[in-house]
Amino acid sequence: MPAVPAVQAHAHAGGIGRRRLLRLGAQAGLLRSLALPMLLAGCVGVAPRPSDLLVFAAASLHAVFTELSALFQAQRPGARVTLQFAASPQLREQIEQGAPADVFAAASSDEPRRLVERGLLLGDPVPFARNTIVLAVPLQDPARIASLADLARPGVRLVIAAAEVPVGRYARAVLAGYARATGDATYLARVLANVASFETSARGVAAKVELGEADAGLVYATDVIDAARKLRALDIPAALQPAVEYSMAVVRASRTPAQAQAFVTYVRSDAGLRVLAAFGFGAP
Repeated sequence: MPAVPAVQAHAHAGGIGRRRLLRLGAQAGLLRSLALPMLLAGCVGVAPRPSDLLVFAAASLHAVFTELSALFQAQRPGARVTLQFAASPQLREQIEQGAPADVFAAASSDEPRRLVERGLLLGDPVPFARNTIVLAVPLQDPARIASLADLARPGVRLVIAAAEVPVGRYARAVLAGYARATGDATYLARVLANVASFETSARGVAAKVELGEADAGLVYATDVIDAARKLRALDIPAALQPAVEYSMAVVRASRTPAQAQAFVTYVRSDAGLRVLAAFGFGAP
């Protein structure tokens, strides 16, 4: 899979007092402002403090982990969390190559399991959230997409993620399930013929639809919440939904394993689960 630049951000504790349990779309936009770009190269030669954490997280966790990290820091004076977002397989590969991550949070259990098999995680990964797959369309919906059936119409521009990333596998499972449920032997081939591009993350898929470069995209429900001013979600029947479970663990090479475990524990605490729910994630 081609390397894609990861998004790095510092999570700051400023503005923690704001309550963000309503108007989730606006909420996510506000919280993105907390994620300030950080060049790790500038830290070369500087010894990490015991309270410093580098968290590798799936791109679909961008908004909620920015909030969780800020809240975690507010509870632990002196703690500093740096977030690095990318597709789960890319982050897993970086850890395999020796990247100095402390925590790995993935959009599936597959990537952490591969690291467990190589002895690169401390203990088994633990689930912390669930998500669902939806069909994202523009608010105006010029192509008049109403259901999965419409994705096979000639001329429809569909965007999905690459098969190497979790959301890409989930999207294909939905499409294959629909083909089986309807008995349409040509459905999957016709839909795939309409794919305009294969993106490296759900956020990339959503961005294509937001920009008008696609008529529809298969993404996580939380991606549409983040872009509520531009996109709306068409629900997919529960019978076609894959099991989308997020899991996380402390990286064995962590320089601050106690602090890393404290972060994992916080995300899975009642307080952490309430934040996840506010951003549209389901309980594990």
